[in-house]
Amino acid sequence: MIDETRDRVVQVTVLYGVPDQMALDRAHPVRLVIASASLAEAEASFADFEGRVSRSVLNLANRTEARLAAPAWLETQEVGRPQRWVSAAGNVGWTWWVTPKAAGTALLAVQLDHYAPGSDEPIPVKTFEARVPVRMSPWRALEDAIGRIGAAWAVILPVVTGLAAGAAWLSRRLRGPGAAAPA
Repeated sequence: MIDETRDRVVQVTVLYGVPDQMALDRAHPVRLVIASASLAEAEASFADFEGRVSRSVLNLANRTEARLAAPAWLETQEVGRPQRWVSAAGNVGWTWWVTPKAAGTALLAVQLDHYAPGSDEPIPVKTFEARVPVRMSPWRALEDAIGRIGAAWAVILPVVTGLAAGAAWLSRRLRGPGAAAPA
């Protein structure tokens, strides 16, 4: 299908940036930039980016779309609309803010599609993928452990006190009326 649109397809460099690692409950940027006007400007936009940036050279039609797929335990917020127009007038970019709600390794995948002229059906071009570890600070790990222990005690304590009261009642019943308490 790309061959049918060769006259409207341009070769561009695409930069994909993801954090090296993420911390819980903190928003981290994930970026995709199509360097259709200036590669130097696109690279400069990643100068203060904390993470790794990969690069690909792709053939894209004018209308493109990028969507981030992430695990459900990551809150994602997209800045802007998913569809953008690629032109020589300026670079095109997407930013997503990702906030982890659990520890582990997150697979962040951005699907880049383009549309043939006159078509409303997306044509998959490339999926950019990166695995990013989500780390929990030592204080957060301690806080979570205390929370889990507290929840366990909320269940265990009533059971234990109920068993103790039941054992005391049963002991009195078995000794009979007027029997002395054991020493």
